[in-house]
Amino acid sequence: MSQAFRLVAFSLFIASSYQDVEGQEVSLIQDEEVSATVVLPDFPSRIEKHAGQLFCRYLAMMANQSLVPSPIRESEFTSNSGQSVVLIGKSESNQIIHQMVKKGLFRLSQDSPGGDGIVVKTIYDQQTNYLVIGGSSDRAVLYATTHFLEQTGKVGVFWDGEYIPKRKSWKVTNLSINEKPHFPLRQYNQGCVFTYSWIIGI
Repeated sequence: MSQAFRLVAFSLFIASSYQDVEGQEVSLIQDEEVSATVVLPDFPSRIEKHAGQLFCRYLAMMANQSLVPSPIRESEFTSNSGQSVVLIGKSESNQIIHQMVKKGLFRLSQDSPGGDGIVVKTIYDQQTNYLVIGGSSDRAVLYATTHFLEQTGKVGVFWDGEYIPKRKSWKVTNLSINEKPHFPLRQYNQGCVFTYSWIIGI
């Protein structure tokens, strides 16, 4: 192997590693204000739309921000260097997520993880910091959203009320969740997506 070839191969390795390391920090709240842009598909399903609104509402409550930001559609989104972006949806509906899947940054489809499987992952792509909250189905997208809020955000939802931790700032780093439930059916009162969404008739 020539010295020049080794140098090129090493440079490519460093570039790909830099993409992973550089993009492991997504700012969701900064100086008590929501600092991330939440992006939904152009034509979200009812459940995807609900997931986006739910995410924005809880993010605003955590920041103690009276004005709840609205998610935007992907056709309205313009990537800026260093920007923090939350992508919510399925690979089949959210084309930004779909392009990441095509690049091999992660796997997400109806078959992978499959069923109610979820992917929650920080990604650095084209100089933009992304938090991907995706699922193999519509219902899984909502489950991924509530899973992130509970497990990472420490939000608590109980029968007699909610626990919303207040944050002056919140950055998510090095996050990679890929899960598929052991049980093929999630049922109401099992601490799952049904528990938080039975009112909207899922």
